[in-house]
Amino acid sequence: MAAPFLKRKFGRLLQSRQKRKASGFTLIELLVVILIAGGIISGLMYLVVELLGVDQRESSRTETQREMQLAMDYMASELREAVYVYNGECFAGRSATTPPTDCPRLINYLPQALENNNNIPVLAFWKQQPIPEPVKARCAANATTAINNGDPCTSASSYALIVYYINRDNPNNIWSRNARIKRYALTEFQADGTRVQGYVRPDEVSVKFDTWPFGNSPTTNRVENLQATRPTDTSNILVDFLDNRVGINGNAATRTVCPTGDYNISPADTAFTQLGAPQIRSFYACIDNGATSGRNREVILYVRGNAQGRPGIRGANTFVPTLETRVLVRGVLGRNP
Repeated sequence: MAAPFLKRKFGRLLQSRQKRKASGFTLIELLVVILIAGGIISGLMYLVVELLGVDQRESSRTETQREMQLAMDYMASELREAVYVYNGECFAGRSATTPPTDCPRLINYLPQALENNNNIPVLAFWKQQPIPEPVKARCAANATTAINNGDPCTSASSYALIVYYINRDNPNNIWSRNARIKRYALTEFQADGTRVQGYVRPDEVSVKFDTWPFGNSPTTNRVENLQATRPTDTSNILVDFLDNRVGINGNAATRTVCPTGDYNISPADTAFTQLGAPQIRSFYACIDNGATSGRNREVILYVRGNAQGRPGIRGANTFVPTLETRVLVRGVLGRNP
């Protein structure tokens, strides 16, 4: 009796187990699961890609702003060493007489390569710098002969004209499609001690800073242009990815603002007109005329970058906030007591 009963029981259990083994998911169930899993994975992948894109864009903007800040700090540190800063009107020229009584057209006496609509001069000033080692060696070997030849052995320094300007040229497409800031330095000596062509030494006696390069000619004893030939271009790029958009009235991103009072914007509007250049104001300066009233001259610099062309950046309106710094120039040349 027990044997047939146990046989039936174990037979049912075995059949039930075999049925469970034979059962599974249908094709529709598998497709539904695949679609759901695919949707979840696609959403997660889209989120990851977007997060990576946002991180890349922010990194590009941050790098652009960091480079603009470094360029601003470099220009400010040089400007603190200035002994004379030109007014913004001096690039286009403020004096109509010949010889000029004040502010000749400074562009005419810079390298010829800078005088076109791809180069917009913004800031120009004179500062002192040490003479190179070969000149020091000449002074040490025979100071009398060196001084008679015009070497500044006594001061061991000479004046250098520093010009910062906006450059839009891009030969061979090695730079960004934006603009950039370039630095030009007209020094008295090259690194090997030879004199630089086109340099006229300002001395506040025969050649004054405000009318450079005009001075008393030793041959005619009249005020003339003492620059025999224009200097060659030895400019270097200070920073790339400068915003190159043209200023638009009412556009907060391109609006130029100078403090109320005795400030002049540099470059003046007349400089854009004479060069035939677009009115780009992503780099400009506000120069205080306080030197005429005995105050130290203050210069306010403004720089705005544009990250277009960097990884993850699309579109032209990817400018970064405008940077501003104020520099108090302690030079006493040209100041009234």
